[in-house]
This record gives sequence, structure tokens and C-alpha cells, in this order.
Amino acid sequence: MKKHPESDFAILGMNVGDTQEHIQEVFAQKKLPWRSFHFGYDYKFLDTVGVNSYPVYIVLDRDQKIQSISRKVDHRKIAELLKSR
Repeated sequence: MKKHPESDFAILGMNVGDTQEHIQEVFAQKKLPWRSFHFGYDYKFLDTVGVNSYPVYIVLDRDQKIQSISRKVDHRKIAELLKSR
């Protein structure tokens, strides 16, 4: 978000393998500004999109199609998608 302050995209967190309470504590301590979804120990969704390590960053376009899955934030892909708007 800091890298693309003029944009109108959103960041979503997806958390697995942790308790909801722990995730809430981390978000409160670090003052993370994005929304997060908790999957508990249900890995079905992440298996569906091919996630096999963490952390992972998934970039979606406006049509909610996956454009990038990587272990680092893909600023190039984000900038490309913002230019195509």
C-alpha cells in the first residue's frame, strides 16, 4: 500500500494453522490495516490455488482472477494492473 498510495486496491490476509485469537493479537500488536480471513486448519482453499509455502502473496485483478502467486510482494504485477485500469 505504501508503494502504491494512489491506488484503490485492497490487501486481504489469509491465515491457516493458527488460532483466531493469536491472529487477532498479531494484528492488534502490529496495527495491520488490512482485513484477514482465518481458515483454521482447513487447507482446501490454499491447495486449490497451489499454495504450498508461507508467506504467500496472491495478486488478483478486478475480475478476481489470480494474476500472480509469489513468496514476495509482486510490485511489478501490481503496477502493471494499476496501469491497465
